[in-house]
Amino acid sequence: DNIEEDLAIVQEQPLPTHQLPGVTNFSIALLQPRVEEALRSVAKSVALADLVEHPDWQAWVESGVDLHEGHRACIYCGGNISEDRQKSLVAHFDESLRNLQATISALRSELTGVRETCARSVSNLPKETELFQSVRKEYATELTTIKTRSKDFYATVDWLLAALESKEKSLFESRELEGHATADGFDLEKITILFKRHNELSTNLEKERQDAAVRVEQTRVEEVRSEYERLNKEIDESTRQKSRVERQRRASKEELDRLSQDNFDPHPLAERSNSDLTQLLGRDDLRFVVEIGR
Repeated sequence: DNIEEDLAIVQEQPLPTHQLPGVTNFSIALLQPRVEEALRSVAKSVALADLVEHPDWQAWVESGVDLHEGHRACIYCGGNISEDRQKSLVAHFDESLRNLQATISALRSELTGVRETCARSVSNLPKETELFQSVRKEYATELTTIKTRSKDFYATVDWLLAALESKEKSLFESRELEGHATADGFDLEKITILFKRHNELSTNLEKERQDAAVRVEQTRVEEVRSEYERLNKEIDESTRQKSRVERQRRASKEELDRLSQDNFDPHPLAERSNSDLTQLLGRDDLRFVVEIGR
């Protein structure tokens, strides 16, 4: 009765195992408070108003401060750089400002890293058709959920990155994080469990196919043996029936030969038949009559 099930196992196409996700939890729950703290932080240096007002000027001047160390003339225009101007620039770009810049840069790197790792992990998830039927439906549902949650997670990361980018242009101004997180994280724990189930099936499939193939072969051999025995019985019965028919044929031929003899007198036989018929019917109006030549 299970031969169809065994045949399905034998015909099951092998599927490769899937590597378990290296990272299963993605979260910015610990990063968001640090971002908020950085946004509220203010550089303690003696700020130069023109650089504060023009963040792009500040970035350009900062990139050249180290290049002009020990120089009295501007590399760009050749103009004199007074000692007071140099002291003002040093005071503007002091340790507090550089520390705040480093904090913002580190936070941006961490957020970008989390986003890239998450995107890579989600994009590498296989299609539902690449998993065995027994886990495929559950996996398809979870995959849809993961894709939705990951999009919300990316939106939250981008929201924090935009806030940090804006902060870089206002290092001397305290800011608050505006808006709220769409999703601060998600995990691939259930996906990992489904992968493990699939991989176990994939690993054991070859042995299951071999065992099923043996059972199919045994079932077919048993069917052939049963059919062979049935046909043998039919042959034996046919042989016995043939023998019976042959005996009857010979007896009929012998009787026909006896009846065909020239000295056979049908009248005694007719009389006996009439006597038997009279006794059977209880009347004598029905009788056999011998007609010679008929």
